[in-house]
Amino acid sequence: MHDHDTLMDDDGHPVGLSPEESRLAADYLAFLDLVSRSARALERGQWTHLQEKAEDLARAAETLAVSAARAGSAATPARTGSVIASITAKGWEHPVVQHLHPGPYGAARPAGGAR
Repeated sequence: MHDHDTLMDDDGHPVGLSPEESRLAADYLAFLDLVSRSARALERGQWTHLQEKAEDLARAAETLAVSAARAGSAATPARTGSVIASITAKGWEHPVVQHLHPGPYGAARPAGGAR
């Protein structure tokens, strides 16, 4: 569900994100990207690459935890709908984003974007 205060532009992209919301969305996308890369390394039996991505993933999880704490303790707490709309707008091409956040935030994806 979208937060009632999620503002979208004519192309369905969130506008007016706070610095905390922007950071949270970026850190979450980075985390999911590493999850995806780890999965590919596992599927290909690339154990050294998997080890490297797992180490990167641990650091990304710590960064995400800090961003989530800051977003939750900001003077105006982060708006869930705005953060997810930003994630789906920026990360729509990542299968993991499509799988975890298929909608109703899909409207934030660029026209012709994969679902």
